[in-house]
Amino acid sequence: MKNKLHLLFCAGLVLAAVPLLLSPLFPTRSHAQSAPPDANPTATISCTKLPDGRVCVTIFYPSDTNHNYIVEYRESFSPGAAEWKQLPEAPHNRGLVSVTNSATERLYRIRVMDQPQKGIFAVLADDTGLSPYDGITMDPTVNGQVAETGTPNDLAGLLDSTDGVFTTLIPNIPSRSNFVINSNQLADLAGGTLPDGPHSLHLQKYDEVRNILWKAELDFVLDTHAPDTFIISHPPNPSASTATEFTFTGTDDLTPVNQLRYEFRHSAPPDPATTNWSLCTSPLRFDNLSRGLHVFEVRALDLAGNLDPTPAAFTWTIDTKPPSITLALDPGTTRRHRATSPPQTFWSG
Repeated sequence: MKNKLHLLFCAGLVLAAVPLLLSPLFPTRSHAQSAPPDANPTATISCTKLPDGRVCVTIFYPSDTNHNYIVEYRESFSPGAAEWKQLPEAPHNRGLVSVTNSATERLYRIRVMDQPQKGIFAVLADDTGLSPYDGITMDPTVNGQVAETGTPNDLAGLLDSTDGVFTTLIPNIPSRSNFVINSNQLADLAGGTLPDGPHSLHLQKYDEVRNILWKAELDFVLDTHAPDTFIISHPPNPSASTATEFTFTGTDDLTPVNQLRYEFRHSAPPDPATTNWSLCTSPLRFDNLSRGLHVFEVRALDLAGNLDPTPAAFTWTIDTKPPSITLALDPGTTRRHRATSPPQTFWSG
């Protein structure tokens, strides 16, 4: 089934909707413009199908110091069929928002927010993945904000479910205040340990009689384990060639092998200029190497930003000087020759 995406741009209300079918091979783009002449914003959406089947969605919008924007989405096109959820880091004013997901259909909307929005907002404190909005991290700490007026009341949370009992995380949290939910609190919600993998944090803010005032949801993938790296092929040691090629691969608990990235460094001691880590792909070829000792190191990097702490390494010596050969006769060697014709007798007179 093809992915479907709609983009709506609005100033408090939905003003325009543009349908967009995602191509499985090529990025596509669509525009939506709102009606108010004072703001007159134009939004552009770009969608790219990734090799793993997910979709990278980037929404471009005006970066105007007079306006802030809220980006929201829902999983169904039918009105009222699903709640609007807010993308992290609101309000936005960078000019673009990028998010990667595997949703088969999704409706986005952008709202102009000149006044602070009421409710609960929660984001990862440090999204360590490839994108600051991909929700993949090695650090599950959550930063948030309560934006409302009223009396202080409890903020409660539930992890990976909406049917259980919510646990109070911050009692009597003041209105219009920031909060932090650390890894220990999340582990308590998980029953003692917070395992690697996908999680959904559900938050609720109550009023004086425990009615739910606001809800928020934060989806993220926790990955705290580093990948392993392996060198598959390398030059002989010693080698007579100044050109060589390495092939390598890696493994990880969560990141597929074809999505691992790699960094390498090559040094020819005592030259310190070649010891910086650089991104690379396998196979990796070197040409015009100098004679002497060489060290090659490579390490894998997963989608959460974890680096292999023990890079794979190979050391070899390049020697292009041909060997010298010396032939000498052993003085202790005696050679005997046997006659092949009968002896002759000579007479003298």
